[in-house]
Amino acid sequence: MNKIGTAFLTEQEAGMENTGKENFELAMLDDYVVLYTGSRTDRNTVPKNLFCYDVRHDDDCRGIACEVKPHVLVNHWGTILSKTEIPMTEGGSYYPREDMNYLGETLTVEEYMRLNTGRYGEELSDMPHEKREDLALFYGIRVPAEKNRTGIAAIHNSQMEQWRISEEQLKKDAWANMRKQFPAVFQYIEDVICRSQEVIPLEPGELDREVTDRSMFVLSNRENVQGAVYMFDENILKKIAEKLNSSLIILPSSIHETIIMRETESMNMNFMRNMVTDVNEMVVESELWLSDEVYRYDRDIHTLSLVKPAQPEEVIVAVQDEGMSQGMM
Repeated sequence: MNKIGTAFLTEQEAGMENTGKENFELAMLDDYVVLYTGSRTDRNTVPKNLFCYDVRHDDDCRGIACEVKPHVLVNHWGTILSKTEIPMTEGGSYYPREDMNYLGETLTVEEYMRLNTGRYGEELSDMPHEKREDLALFYGIRVPAEKNRTGIAAIHNSQMEQWRISEEQLKKDAWANMRKQFPAVFQYIEDVICRSQEVIPLEPGELDREVTDRSMFVLSNRENVQGAVYMFDENILKKIAEKLNSSLIILPSSIHETIIMRETESMNMNFMRNMVTDVNEMVVESELWLSDEVYRYDRDIHTLSLVKPAQPEEVIVAVQDEGMSQGMM
């Protein structure tokens, strides 16, 4: 008896999309900031640090996302990618509390990976905020929390309208309050590890030889709460660059602090980025995660920017024309 061969379609032939070549819609699935596409996605092209799920729509075909699973065969509404693992029931499903909210922004997977949306629980589109590279800075009100601590309630556009205040004024007031109540603190990393209260003064003065000889510092605020915000403060970064007499390399430790390093020619930026990623994965709690990127402050032009990954050097090999080489002999 002859065997009958079975033909299998590749995922591309089956209409599945390559995530590296597709644009996705930025959306909120309950508390999760995700990428959405109406197509099925080739799982082999999904980066290892992203979670991929299928979305099932309702039986009445009203386009309501009613179930999220690793794979959906019937009533497939689309595919989502998430930086955060979405918890499943024992049956292997997640049932959204609300329908997905599409934020009106289109991103590639690479752009999404660089976008630090975190797990806010609220849409950035409804919050006054600033974007710097892959980071988003939003404004909030400190409110009482448990154990004599304070929490932060994000400010939304509806509150802005109610208060009749412009975003420009909000930004001005927020920074003024931050600098007054929670001033920036610059320390040797050794002092932070030892929990010393000693700080490095940032006011202009003679260069401190001990400071210029050190390589790693920590920037936060007096309470070490949301202190990473000071990497947005151009005046603070300018003072630190002047103090260290160099441009700065900034490593995002958490939302509470950043590590500041003096830039040197021998720095391996790919190693730095890998180190940040490893520490985030192994040490930093997910709600405190800031970014996997590395940043550079240029002391000459006073700008903060992402450090781009080093590209492999292109090796150009000169090929001699055979006829010409012979004629030269």
